[in-house]
Amino acid sequence: HRGNIDVLPLKGQEDELEHKELAFCHLAAMWRYSTLEERTVQVQADPDEQEKSNATTNRNATTTTTMMPRSLGPGFYGDSSSVLMAVHHFNNGMGVVVDDVENIHQRCPLRFTSEFFDTFSSETKTIETITQIVNRGDYKANNDLFQDDSPNGPKPCAVLGAFRSAVSTPLSILTGVYGIPQLSPVSSSPGLDDTSLHPLFSRLVPSDAGTSLLIAKYLL
Repeated sequence: HRGNIDVLPLKGQEDELEHKELAFCHLAAMWRYSTLEERTVQVQADPDEQEKSNATTNRNATTTTTMMPRSLGPGFYGDSSSVLMAVHHFNNGMGVVVDDVENIHQRCPLRFTSEFFDTFSSETKTIETITQIVNRGDYKANNDLFQDDSPNGPKPCAVLGAFRSAVSTPLSILTGVYGIPQLSPVSSSPGLDDTSLHPLFSRLVPSDAGTSLLIAKYLL
């Protein structure tokens, strides 16, 4: 390991290899696939207790309120596909979309891996997730694929997301503490411009402050 980067030495056929080692950057995408909704569910009484009381199931059933995920639909998976395509093009030097990426795998010894997590549009769930993955234990890349709930696995060298500014704000504070760059595609809150709180945060869209100024100039 070198910081947040995993480095793999390349052995064999050294004379034919332009690079003597490969660096792997693991991208943790904090994406939004669902949201949490408050739902009332029925909880059945213990069967043994029902038999003792000689009561019916419905009579002993109780209801409780819990938070359950609701899918936001297939459209929210399209962004994931674009990330996977970008990673594939970079790792294989395919310049079919971006000309400068052509054959970059021969010039650059960096490769990307990616992993996607559902934020559930929830600040709490997102913080729980990022805390778990940055504290993963060591793993061996040649072992069986790690599971999402495994305590071991690659640690992120960068975080993609989140979507909502309300989620990106606490997330970027934590990624700043851990020294992990974060890139959001759509979070536009002006508060995220505060580099003292969000030193490693960046985004693909301007903040609402700049957008509001342009709207006001247009209307005036």
